[in-house]
Amino acid sequence: GGDRDGNPNVTPTVTREVCYTNRYRAAELLTKDLEDIYSRLSTTYCSADFRSAISDRDAREPYRAFLEPIIAKLKLTSAWAKQELHNAQSSCDDKHAPTAAIRADDVYTSKAQLMDELLMVHRSLCDTGNELTANGRVADLIRNLW
Repeated sequence: GGDRDGNPNVTPTVTREVCYTNRYRAAELLTKDLEDIYSRLSTTYCSADFRSAISDRDAREPYRAFLEPIIAKLKLTSAWAKQELHNAQSSCDDKHAPTAAIRADDVYTSKAQLMDELLMVHRSLCDTGNELTANGRVADLIRNLW
């Protein structure tokens, strides 16, 4: 049952705050891991399917071109979760004014969204003979996200 089964101090607001705190911390950890992968993936060769998924199809470093917006979106996800945490806290007192600068449509709202992108990186690396990289840090990140 956890603390919600009778503890009067664990209100829906407290639960919401914990969820947003965990969301922004997870996004920060994932960002750090992806930035590490980004720094190591200077490979210029990728699968044709992967190349077609990149906004800049002529990118010299396709994996970095693909990961840049993902990292940016994770950072935005972290900022959004902090914003929502602030808003949850502001609903309890008058000291915090609610904010709404970041929309939920602009962030990762499920791990499946990020997982699809990471699996695409993994698949392309495997398809191009880079199994060592794919099954190293990329696979670790996928397992952590799973």
